[in-house]
Amino acid sequence: MQQEWPHGRTEPVGNQGRPKAQHFAGASGRTIADYVAIAVAPYVTDALVDPAAREDIRRVACLLPGALSDFFGLECPLGDHRAVADFLVCCRARYGSLEKLATGTVADRLPSVLQQNWTWRHIQAMAREWLNPDSVLRDAVHNLWFEFDVSRAQSPSFVPNVFIGSYRLCPPASPCDPHDIGAACTWLTDMALPTLAGRPIAPAVRRQIARCLNTLPAGASLFQVGLMLARDATATRLCARGLTSPQIVAYLNRVGWPGTLRSLTEFLESLHPVVERIDLDLDVDEDVSPKIGLECYLGTATTRINKFVECLVSEKLCTGPKAGAIASWPGTVPDRPPRSAEPEASPSPAAEMEAPSRAAFVRRLHHVKLDFQAAAPLRAKAYLGVHHKPGNG
Repeated sequence: MQQEWPHGRTEPVGNQGRPKAQHFAGASGRTIADYVAIAVAPYVTDALVDPAAREDIRRVACLLPGALSDFFGLECPLGDHRAVADFLVCCRARYGSLEKLATGTVADRLPSVLQQNWTWRHIQAMAREWLNPDSVLRDAVHNLWFEFDVSRAQSPSFVPNVFIGSYRLCPPASPCDPHDIGAACTWLTDMALPTLAGRPIAPAVRRQIARCLNTLPAGASLFQVGLMLARDATATRLCARGLTSPQIVAYLNRVGWPGTLRSLTEFLESLHPVVERIDLDLDVDEDVSPKIGLECYLGTATTRINKFVECLVSEKLCTGPKAGAIASWPGTVPDRPPRSAEPEASPSPAAEMEAPSRAAFVRRLHHVKLDFQAAAPLRAKAYLGVHHKPGNG
Protein backbone atom coordinates (compact mmCIF):
# COMPACT_ATOMS: atom_id res chain seq x y z
CA MET A 1 0.00 0.00 0.00
CA GLN A 2 1.25 3.50 -0.85
CA GLN A 3 0.16 6.72 0.79
CA GLU A 4 0.74 10.12 -0.79
CA TRP A 5 2.60 12.31 1.65
CA PRO A 6 2.80 16.09 1.77
CA HIS A 7 4.61 18.03 -0.94
CA GLY A 8 4.63 15.21 -3.45
CA ARG A 9 6.41 12.50 -1.48
CA THR A 10 5.21 8.90 -1.47
CA GLU A 11 5.86 6.85 1.66
CA PRO A 12 5.01 3.27 2.74
CA VAL A 13 2.19 2.95 5.25
CA GLY A 14 1.53 0.15 7.73
CA ASN A 15 -1.55 -2.02 7.93
CA GLN A 16 -3.44 0.42 10.16
CA GLY A 17 -2.49 3.49 8.15
CA ARG A 18 0.38 4.41 10.46
CA PRO A 19 3.80 5.05 8.89
CA LYS A 20 6.19 2.13 9.29
CA ALA A 21 8.74 2.84 11.99
CA GLN A 22 12.14 3.84 10.72
CA HIS A 23 14.74 6.05 12.25
CA PHE A 24 16.73 8.67 10.49
CA ALA A 25 20.44 8.16 10.91
CA GLY A 26 21.30 11.83 11.50
CA ALA A 27 24.50 12.20 13.50
CA SER A 28 23.84 13.13 17.11
CA GLY A 29 25.06 16.56 18.11
CA ARG A 30 24.85 18.11 14.64
CA THR A 31 22.49 20.93 13.77
CA ILE A 32 20.58 21.64 10.59
CA ALA A 33 23.05 24.49 10.07
CA ASP A 34 25.68 21.79 9.49
CA TYR A 35 23.48 20.37 6.75
CA VAL A 36 22.92 23.81 5.23
CA ALA A 37 26.68 24.39 5.13
CA ILE A 38 27.19 21.17 3.16
CA ALA A 39 24.14 21.04 0.91
CA VAL A 40 22.87 24.61 0.44
CA ALA A 41 25.45 27.36 0.92
CA PRO A 42 27.87 26.22 -1.83
CA TYR A 43 25.11 25.57 -4.38
CA VAL A 44 22.70 28.51 -4.14
CA THR A 45 23.65 31.59 -6.14
CA ASP A 46 23.76 35.13 -4.81
CA ALA A 47 21.02 36.04 -7.29
CA LEU A 48 18.63 33.76 -5.41
CA VAL A 49 19.86 33.98 -1.79
CA ASP A 50 22.50 36.57 -1.04
CA PRO A 51 25.18 36.15 1.69
CA ALA A 52 23.22 38.19 4.25
CA ALA A 53 20.13 36.03 3.75
CA ARG A 54 22.19 32.84 3.95
CA GLU A 55 23.61 34.06 7.26
CA ASP A 56 20.08 34.71 8.57
CA ILE A 57 19.08 31.18 7.58
CA ARG A 58 22.18 29.77 9.26
CA ARG A 59 21.32 31.60 12.50
CA VAL A 60 17.92 29.92 12.56
CA ALA A 61 19.21 26.50 11.46
CA CYS A 62 21.90 26.39 14.14
CA LEU A 63 19.14 26.28 16.79
CA LEU A 64 17.60 23.13 15.29
CA PRO A 65 19.10 19.69 16.04
CA GLY A 66 19.99 17.80 12.87
CA ALA A 67 18.16 14.72 14.16
CA LEU A 68 14.85 16.56 13.81
CA SER A 69 14.75 16.48 10.04
CA ASP A 70 15.76 14.65 6.89
CA PHE A 71 13.93 17.11 4.64
CA PHE A 72 14.26 20.90 4.54
CA GLY A 73 14.30 23.68 1.99
CA LEU A 74 14.02 27.29 0.89
CA GLU A 75 11.09 29.42 -0.26
CA CYS A 76 12.36 32.00 -2.75
CA PRO A 77 10.37 34.86 -4.32
CA LEU A 78 11.04 34.92 -8.05
CA GLY A 79 9.52 38.07 -9.50
CA ASP A 80 11.78 40.72 -7.97
CA HIS A 81 15.47 41.21 -7.39
CA ARG A 82 15.43 40.67 -3.62
CA ALA A 83 17.78 37.76 -2.99
CA VAL A 84 16.02 36.49 0.14
CA ALA A 85 14.43 33.23 1.22
CA ASP A 86 12.30 31.76 3.96
CA PHE A 87 13.45 28.49 5.54
CA LEU A 88 11.37 25.32 5.92
CA VAL A 89 12.04 22.20 8.00
CA CYS A 90 10.02 18.97 8.14
CA CYS A 91 9.82 16.67 11.19
CA ARG A 92 8.54 13.29 10.04
CA ALA A 93 7.10 10.64 12.32
CA ARG A 94 8.54 7.71 10.39
CA TYR A 95 12.09 8.84 11.14
CA GLY A 96 11.51 9.32 14.87
CA SER A 97 11.62 13.10 14.52
CA LEU A 98 8.48 13.73 16.57
CA GLU A 99 9.85 11.66 19.45
CA LYS A 100 13.04 13.71 19.37
CA LEU A 101 11.00 16.90 19.26
CA ALA A 102 9.03 15.79 22.32
CA THR A 103 11.94 14.57 24.45
CA GLY A 104 15.34 14.41 22.76
CA THR A 105 18.67 13.34 24.18
CA VAL A 106 21.05 15.86 25.67
CA ALA A 107 22.72 16.22 22.27
CA ASP A 108 19.53 16.41 20.22
CA ARG A 109 17.01 18.35 22.30
CA LEU A 110 15.96 21.89 21.51
CA PRO A 111 18.18 24.61 22.98
CA SER A 112 16.89 26.52 26.01
CA VAL A 113 16.18 29.66 23.96
CA LEU A 114 13.52 27.67 22.09
CA GLN A 115 12.25 25.65 25.05
CA GLN A 116 11.51 28.89 26.89
CA ASN A 117 9.57 30.37 23.97
CA TRP A 118 5.76 30.36 24.15
CA THR A 119 5.26 28.98 20.62
CA TRP A 120 7.88 26.25 20.95
CA ARG A 121 6.41 25.13 24.28
CA HIS A 122 3.12 24.55 22.48
CA ILE A 123 4.89 22.73 19.66
CA GLN A 124 6.56 20.41 22.18
CA ALA A 125 3.24 19.92 23.98
CA MET A 126 1.74 18.63 20.75
CA ALA A 127 4.74 16.39 20.13
CA ARG A 128 4.40 14.94 23.64
CA GLU A 129 0.70 14.32 23.03
CA TRP A 130 1.62 12.53 19.80
CA LEU A 131 4.12 10.43 21.77
CA ASN A 132 1.28 9.03 23.91
CA PRO A 133 0.52 5.62 22.32
CA ASP A 134 -3.18 6.03 23.17
CA SER A 135 -3.50 9.48 21.61
CA VAL A 136 -5.63 9.98 18.53
CA LEU A 137 -2.80 12.10 17.14
CA ARG A 138 -0.62 9.00 16.89
CA ASP A 139 -2.42 7.73 13.80
CA ALA A 140 -3.60 11.09 12.49
CA VAL A 141 -0.39 13.13 12.27
CA HIS A 142 2.63 12.02 10.27
CA ASN A 143 4.66 15.22 10.16
CA LEU A 144 5.06 18.81 11.27
CA TRP A 145 6.44 21.45 8.94
CA PHE A 146 8.11 24.56 10.35
CA GLU A 147 8.23 27.62 8.12
CA PHE A 148 10.54 30.42 9.30
CA ASP A 149 9.76 33.84 7.85
CA VAL A 150 13.42 34.79 7.60
CA SER A 151 12.89 37.23 4.73
CA ARG A 152 10.11 39.17 6.46
CA ALA A 153 12.04 40.47 9.46
CA GLN A 154 15.01 42.77 9.96
CA SER A 155 16.54 40.01 12.08
CA PRO A 156 15.74 36.30 11.64
CA SER A 157 12.85 35.02 13.74
CA PHE A 158 13.08 31.60 15.37
CA VAL A 159 9.28 31.45 15.82
CA PRO A 160 7.86 29.37 12.97
CA ASN A 161 4.57 28.99 11.22
CA VAL A 162 3.52 25.38 11.84
CA PHE A 163 1.84 22.97 9.43
CA ILE A 164 0.29 19.65 10.44
CA GLY A 165 0.64 16.84 7.90
CA SER A 166 -2.08 14.18 7.91
CA TYR A 167 -3.46 11.42 5.72
CA ARG A 168 -6.78 11.37 7.61
CA LEU A 169 -8.41 14.62 6.46
CA CYS A 170 -10.67 13.27 3.72
CA PRO A 171 -14.29 14.16 2.92
CA PRO A 172 -16.96 11.92 4.48
CA ALA A 173 -18.14 8.94 2.48
CA SER A 174 -21.83 9.78 3.03
CA PRO A 175 -23.72 13.10 3.00
CA CYS A 176 -23.52 15.15 6.20
CA ASP A 177 -23.97 18.64 7.57
CA PRO A 178 -21.19 20.56 5.77
CA HIS A 179 -20.47 22.57 8.94
CA ASP A 180 -20.03 19.49 11.16
CA ILE A 181 -16.37 18.57 11.49
CA GLY A 182 -17.23 14.90 12.06
CA ALA A 183 -15.96 12.62 14.81
CA ALA A 184 -13.06 11.31 12.70
CA CYS A 185 -11.54 14.78 12.33
CA THR A 186 -12.23 16.46 15.67
CA TRP A 187 -8.62 15.70 16.62
CA LEU A 188 -7.67 18.59 14.32
CA THR A 189 -10.05 21.32 15.50
CA ASP A 190 -10.42 20.22 19.13
CA MET A 191 -6.89 19.05 19.96
CA ALA A 192 -4.09 19.70 17.47
CA LEU A 193 -4.86 23.28 16.42
CA PRO A 194 -5.81 24.49 19.95
CA THR A 195 -2.64 22.93 21.37
CA LEU A 196 -0.47 24.77 18.84
CA ALA A 197 -2.37 28.05 19.12
CA GLY A 198 -2.67 27.95 22.91
CA ARG A 199 -6.40 28.69 22.71
CA PRO A 200 -9.61 27.05 21.44
CA ILE A 201 -10.53 27.47 17.79
CA ALA A 202 -13.39 29.95 17.38
CA PRO A 203 -16.71 28.23 16.53
CA ALA A 204 -17.07 30.17 13.26
CA VAL A 205 -13.57 29.12 12.17
CA ARG A 206 -14.27 25.52 13.19
CA ARG A 207 -17.38 25.54 10.98
CA GLN A 208 -15.42 27.01 8.08
CA ILE A 209 -12.72 24.32 8.35
CA ALA A 210 -15.47 21.67 8.45
CA ARG A 211 -17.12 23.14 5.37
CA CYS A 212 -13.84 23.15 3.43
CA LEU A 213 -13.18 19.53 4.40
CA ASN A 214 -16.67 18.14 3.85
CA THR A 215 -17.17 19.71 0.41
CA LEU A 216 -13.97 18.28 -1.08
CA PRO A 217 -14.64 15.93 -4.00
CA ALA A 218 -14.11 12.21 -3.50
CA GLY A 219 -10.45 11.29 -3.72
CA ALA A 220 -9.22 14.68 -2.52
CA SER A 221 -7.88 15.51 0.94
CA LEU A 222 -6.39 18.25 3.10
CA PHE A 223 -2.77 17.14 3.25
CA GLN A 224 -1.56 20.07 5.38
CA VAL A 225 -3.22 22.45 7.84
CA GLY A 226 -1.18 25.41 9.06
CA LEU A 227 -1.21 28.17 11.64
CA MET A 228 0.76 31.34 10.86
CA LEU A 229 2.10 31.68 14.40
CA ALA A 230 4.98 33.93 13.30
CA ARG A 231 2.67 36.47 11.67
CA ASP A 232 0.02 38.89 12.79
CA ALA A 233 -2.62 36.68 11.19
CA THR A 234 -5.47 34.59 12.55
CA ALA A 235 -6.33 32.62 9.42
CA THR A 236 -5.81 28.88 9.12
CA ARG A 237 -4.06 27.64 5.97
CA LEU A 238 -5.68 24.62 4.29
CA CYS A 239 -3.73 22.74 1.62
CA ALA A 240 -5.80 20.46 -0.62
CA ARG A 241 -4.58 17.72 -2.93
CA GLY A 242 -6.24 15.43 -5.43
CA LEU A 243 -8.36 17.96 -7.32
CA THR A 244 -8.34 18.42 -11.10
CA SER A 245 -8.38 21.96 -12.47
CA PRO A 246 -12.18 21.92 -13.06
CA GLN A 247 -12.65 20.49 -9.56
CA ILE A 248 -10.57 23.32 -8.06
CA VAL A 249 -12.93 25.88 -9.62
CA ALA A 250 -16.08 23.99 -8.55
CA TYR A 251 -14.71 23.47 -5.04
CA LEU A 252 -13.86 27.15 -4.54
CA ASN A 253 -17.37 28.02 -5.70
CA ARG A 254 -18.85 25.65 -3.07
CA VAL A 255 -16.81 27.07 -0.19
CA GLY A 256 -17.66 30.67 -1.04
CA TRP A 257 -14.35 31.90 -2.43
CA PRO A 258 -14.84 35.61 -3.28
CA GLY A 259 -12.61 35.56 -6.36
CA THR A 260 -13.51 35.56 -10.04
CA LEU A 261 -14.11 31.98 -11.16
CA ARG A 262 -13.92 32.75 -14.87
CA SER A 263 -10.45 34.30 -14.69
CA LEU A 264 -9.26 31.43 -12.49
CA THR A 265 -10.61 28.89 -14.98
CA GLU A 266 -8.72 30.56 -17.83
CA PHE A 267 -5.54 30.70 -15.80
CA LEU A 268 -5.72 27.03 -14.79
CA GLU A 269 -6.27 26.07 -18.43
CA SER A 270 -3.07 27.91 -19.35
CA LEU A 271 -1.14 25.96 -16.69
CA HIS A 272 -2.47 22.54 -17.62
CA PRO A 273 -0.01 21.77 -20.48
CA VAL A 274 3.11 22.59 -18.44
CA VAL A 275 2.46 21.05 -14.99
CA GLU A 276 2.03 17.52 -13.65
CA ARG A 277 -0.47 18.53 -10.97
CA ILE A 278 -1.72 21.51 -8.99
CA ASP A 279 -2.45 21.56 -5.26
CA LEU A 280 -4.61 24.29 -3.75
CA ASP A 281 -3.82 26.48 -0.72
CA LEU A 282 -6.50 28.66 0.84
CA ASP A 283 -6.70 30.70 4.03
CA VAL A 284 -9.86 30.58 6.11
CA ASP A 285 -11.08 32.52 9.08
CA GLU A 286 -14.78 33.20 9.36
CA ASP A 287 -14.63 33.51 5.58
CA VAL A 288 -12.38 32.29 2.77
CA SER A 289 -9.58 34.68 1.82
CA PRO A 290 -9.60 36.04 -1.77
CA LYS A 291 -5.93 35.06 -2.21
CA ILE A 292 -5.24 31.42 -3.03
CA GLY A 293 -2.04 29.53 -3.70
CA LEU A 294 -1.61 27.17 -6.65
CA GLU A 295 1.23 24.73 -5.96
CA CYS A 296 2.57 23.65 -9.36
CA TYR A 297 4.43 20.34 -9.37
CA LEU A 298 6.64 19.75 -12.38
CA GLY A 299 8.32 16.40 -11.72
CA THR A 300 12.02 15.95 -12.39
CA ALA A 301 12.11 16.23 -16.19
CA THR A 302 14.47 19.07 -17.10
CA THR A 303 12.54 19.93 -20.26
CA ARG A 304 9.27 20.46 -18.37
CA ILE A 305 10.94 22.51 -15.63
CA ASN A 306 12.76 24.71 -18.14
CA LYS A 307 9.61 25.29 -20.15
CA PHE A 308 7.67 26.29 -17.04
CA VAL A 309 10.40 28.65 -15.80
CA GLU A 310 10.68 30.19 -19.28
CA CYS A 311 6.96 30.95 -19.11
CA LEU A 312 7.47 32.61 -15.73
CA VAL A 313 10.25 34.78 -17.15
CA SER A 314 8.20 35.75 -20.20
CA GLU A 315 5.31 36.80 -17.92
CA LYS A 316 7.72 38.76 -15.69
CA LEU A 317 7.02 36.46 -12.76
CA CYS A 318 10.69 35.42 -12.53
CA THR A 319 13.90 37.32 -13.21
CA GLY A 320 16.49 35.92 -15.61
CA PRO A 321 19.19 35.47 -12.92
CA LYS A 322 16.75 33.59 -10.67
CA ALA A 323 15.73 31.35 -13.56
CA GLY A 324 19.39 30.46 -14.00
CA ALA A 325 19.73 29.81 -10.27
CA ILE A 326 16.80 27.38 -10.34
CA ALA A 327 18.33 25.53 -13.28
CA SER A 328 21.63 25.07 -11.41
CA TRP A 329 20.05 23.99 -8.12
CA PRO A 330 19.40 20.22 -8.61
CA GLY A 331 22.21 17.86 -7.64
CA THR A 332 23.60 15.47 -5.04
CA VAL A 333 26.44 15.97 -2.56
CA PRO A 334 27.84 13.41 -0.07
CA ASP A 335 27.01 14.10 3.55
CA ARG A 336 30.65 13.71 4.56
CA PRO A 337 32.90 14.57 1.63
CA PRO A 338 36.33 12.88 1.67
CA ARG A 339 38.89 14.90 3.64
CA SER A 340 41.54 14.39 1.01
CA ALA A 341 41.53 16.78 -1.93
CA GLU A 342 42.94 14.01 -4.12
CA PRO A 343 40.34 12.44 -6.43
CA GLU A 344 39.21 9.00 -5.38
CA ALA A 345 40.02 6.05 -7.62
CA SER A 346 36.97 4.70 -9.40
CA PRO A 347 35.86 1.39 -7.86
CA SER A 348 35.35 -1.70 -9.97
CA PRO A 349 31.74 -2.51 -10.85
CA ALA A 350 31.75 -5.48 -8.43
CA ALA A 351 33.17 -3.40 -5.57
CA GLU A 352 30.69 -0.62 -6.28
CA MET A 353 27.78 -3.03 -5.94
CA GLU A 354 29.11 -4.48 -2.67
CA ALA A 355 30.14 -1.19 -1.06
CA PRO A 356 27.68 0.48 1.34
CA SER A 357 26.03 3.61 0.03
CA ARG A 358 27.16 6.89 1.53
CA ALA A 359 24.72 9.31 3.13
CA ALA A 360 23.99 12.20 0.80
CA PHE A 361 21.95 15.33 0.31
CA VAL A 362 19.73 15.45 -2.78
CA ARG A 363 18.62 18.88 -4.03
CA ARG A 364 15.68 19.45 -6.35
CA LEU A 365 13.06 21.97 -7.31
CA HIS A 366 10.14 20.81 -5.22
CA HIS A 367 7.40 22.99 -6.65
CA VAL A 368 6.54 26.54 -7.67
CA LYS A 369 3.66 28.29 -5.96
CA LEU A 370 1.66 30.98 -7.73
CA ASP A 371 -0.33 33.37 -5.54
CA PHE A 372 -3.55 34.15 -7.37
CA GLN A 373 -5.87 37.01 -6.46
CA ALA A 374 -8.18 38.80 -8.87
CA ALA A 375 -7.36 42.29 -7.61
CA ALA A 376 -3.60 41.78 -7.30
CA PRO A 377 -0.73 40.78 -9.60
CA LEU A 378 0.42 37.18 -9.73
CA ARG A 379 3.42 36.27 -7.58
CA ALA A 380 5.65 33.24 -8.00
CA LYS A 381 7.78 31.48 -5.38
CA ALA A 382 10.11 28.53 -5.85
CA TYR A 383 10.40 25.86 -3.18
CA LEU A 384 13.86 24.31 -3.29
CA GLY A 385 14.02 21.01 -1.43
CA VAL A 386 16.92 19.16 0.19
CA HIS A 387 16.44 15.50 1.11
CA HIS A 388 18.99 13.99 3.50
CA LYS A 389 19.28 10.36 2.43
CA PRO A 390 20.99 8.11 4.98
CA GLY A 391 23.54 5.58 3.76
CA ASN A 392 23.23 1.88 4.43
CA GLY A 393 26.76 1.39 5.72
